[in-house]
Amino acid sequence: MFYRFGRDRPQPFLEAIGNPRRDAADAREMEEGRVLQEEYRAQVRKAAEEQAAKKAVEAAREAARREELRGRTLAGGAMLVGDR
Repeated sequence: MFYRFGRDRPQPFLEAIGNPRRDAADAREMEEGRVLQEEYRAQVRKAAEEQAAKKAVEAAREAARREELRGRTLAGGAMLVGDR
């Protein structure tokens, strides 16, 4: 273990001397992880938007069906035969 100036803890030898190739590989891995996370978030956002659109269409369809049934009722409030 090595103590380095400006560090708050002892470090293993390889970490203390540094390794530019490892640092570059770690940076690439972090970037790939960030890109994958952004893609996943975009996929989740798109799925949520599609689900909301589908729900809105279903609500509009249900409202139209109710309006149609309301128009079919008789003056006394009874529904025509076959309407349920």
